[in-house]
Amino acid sequence: MFTFSFDSSLIIPKAYAVNLIVEQNTCKTTLNGFWDVPNNACITPGFAVDSTDSLTIPSGVFLVVNIGGTITNSGTINNNGGIGTGGTINNNSGGIINNNGGGFFDNIGGTITNSGTINNNIGGTFINSGTIDNYCHAALTNNGAFTGNLVVTLCNVTATTTLSSLQNPSTFSQQVTFTATVSPSTATGTIQFQVDGTDFGSPVALSGGTATLVTSSLSVGTHSVTASYGGDSNFAGNTSSALTQTVNKRITVTSITPNPASIVIGKSIQFTATVIDTDIGTTIDPSGHVTFSGGGGGSFSPSSCALLSGACALTYTPSSSGSITITGSYLGDSTHDTSSGTSTVTVLGDGHGHGNDGNDGNEGNSGNHESGDNHEEDKTNVNEKNGHDNS
Repeated sequence: MFTFSFDSSLIIPKAYAVNLIVEQNTCKTTLNGFWDVPNNACITPGFAVDSTDSLTIPSGVFLVVNIGGTITNSGTINNNGGIGTGGTINNNSGGIINNNGGGFFDNIGGTITNSGTINNNIGGTFINSGTIDNYCHAALTNNGAFTGNLVVTLCNVTATTTLSSLQNPSTFSQQVTFTATVSPSTATGTIQFQVDGTDFGSPVALSGGTATLVTSSLSVGTHSVTASYGGDSNFAGNTSSALTQTVNKRITVTSITPNPASIVIGKSIQFTATVIDTDIGTTIDPSGHVTFSGGGGGSFSPSSCALLSGACALTYTPSSSGSITITGSYLGDSTHDTSSGTSTVTVLGDGHGHGNDGNDGNEGNSGNHESGDNHEEDKTNVNEKNGHDNS
């Protein structure tokens, strides 16, 4: 037998909880304003005992669990004296609490969760002014005096499951996180996520009442997503309301480039369309076709072009001069949205830079005529000279 003092800075390691016998010590406290408990063991706020072995409370000794204090029992607690609690006592599966003859157990506004066995034996007194939650397969027997609030039996109580999405709407290939939350948070087991009525991935284990699914593989469109909780030994399963997840096509930008930037009417020019994926996440080369329009009556050959690695080209032949605007329209594909771009090309009129070619020819002919005149004039001068010499 030995004396053990509890204080708020001490947590009893499991290894030292073997056959712990609580005797009188120096702890003195007021429990919930009702009791002044001198010279007996107490568990104060922030103090926790986690035991898988036995805890014996001798006759005439009180163990008090104040508000904020916790006892978690997976072993055996034998009460031959008194237990008073305004805090929490968790009796786990396999745990046993015996309130023996002469023992006094008073739950003054505290919470007792029982997944194991609680026995109020012959001669024992159990007063419940707080809450006792008796889970499935747990046992609470009374062969003594039991008064106060009724025990709440939580057996196959239906849990509540809710589902949320962190990214809604999302775009194709964007990572989306779905979170399923089960209440109460003490529920254990797994969540099966479903998309459009079909299981999506493997069941995910609950942790603290939540389970998450992260995916980037949802197709474009709207999807009905649910989370099904499978239940455990204490809680019945439940399926969340359907969440509608919208997955949009990825955003694109289209640009049009002429080569060259200006031509003479009747000549042809090449236009290149470039379509890029500008959305978040991993980019994907757009596929599909680009159509061209504009040109003031000009013609395109072919009428559209198919993208290869996000680009394609065709030939434009204008039929009028001036500044002409060409529009390239990307028609989209199964994962990319439509977009368009424009470019302006200068078309020079017929004969621009060559319109004086005919005049130049005429001038050439005039030059030849003048040369003939000079030749005749030279011949006359020569004859006159010869005649003068003869005379």
